Amino acid sequence: MTAIAGAGLLMGVVLLATVASQAATHSSTWLAKAWQSDDGLPENSVSGIAQTPDGYLWVGTLGGLVRFDGARFREFSPANITGVPNRVVRALLLDRRGRLWLGMDRGPVVSVETKSALVSPLRMACQTCTAR
Repeated sequence: MTAIAGAGLLMGVVLLATVASQAATHSSTWLAKAWQSDDGLPENSVSGIAQTPDGYLWVGTLGGLVRFDGARFREFSPANITGVPNRVVRALLLDRRGRLWLGMDRGPVVSVETKSALVSPLRMACQTCTAR
């Protein structure tokens, strides 16, 4: 090993030790936890996550839609909405107004606001669309 390579290796070890000691002395406020179906998710396959202005995390899964408050999940079943064939959420998006948009299995698009949900007629309109 050359003197330059040895000095570089020593510098890397010193830097790593310094960072590790600083991390040990400063308490971190970050927490990592994997939430799964045993914790209340309807399904472990997540299709989308969004945080609404009220602070809740919304999680779309192949088993449905849930709202997470930081401690527990509360399930909202889009299958109870007329025009939605099942609970499978294929995509989830939050718009600028704080509305959730759900791309559901088999085509329906659902807009969810604080106290209401609306199924978009996009699927029916596109039945006459032609590919170019």
